[in-house]
Amino acid sequence: MEEQEDVKMTKMEQVINYYEMERLEDGPLEIGCLVHGVQHTTIGEFVTNGILCHACAKNLPLMHKDFMVDPVIEALLKEALVS
Repeated sequence: MEEQEDVKMTKMEQVINYYEMERLEDGPLEIGCLVHGVQHTTIGEFVTNGILCHACAKNLPLMHKDFMVDPVIEALLKEALVS
């Protein structure tokens, strides 16, 4: 289980590196939260704090990670590799 989290952390570090190298522009993110509806943030804010929905991050951290953070990380990595 710890190995899997290390892989996810590595992916987040990759997103941060791509952002710092300006391969990812600081644009808006619109995320559909299953509990709280549409959430708005920016790539820069997400890279800084790793949060897409503050209420879920606080009260439902596993759901926040599995259903929101992980898919966004994957999408940002794909975008960075394409650009």
